[in-house]
Amino acid sequence: MWSATDMILNLTELYAEQSSTAWYEILKQLFWSKMLEGTNVRDHVLAMVDLINQLEVLDFHMDADLQINLILQSFLMSFSEFIMNLNMNKILWTLSELLNMLRTD
Repeated sequence: MWSATDMILNLTELYAEQSSTAWYEILKQLFWSKMLEGTNVRDHVLAMVDLINQLEVLDFHMDADLQINLILQSFLMSFSEFIMNLNMNKILWTLSELLNMLRTD
């Protein structure tokens, strides 16, 4: 018969392993994401933000700079001037500010 402490420890270990697997899969998607030609940039960024939010729910946190840089590196070459301008002017944005800057009407 297991004590309450043993059950809690067992469940914690079980869910920690599941979290690690989930982190791995989400991080793999995030790091390998590349925008496809013809894709709406806003939709692409929203998909990446969704992956970042999934990690947050799993208690895996990335700093804002890493989040922005992961998104920027996934852009097509046609965004190189936009990214260069951002880097040269040392502009630091939040994810929502980046989305607003990329808004297409």
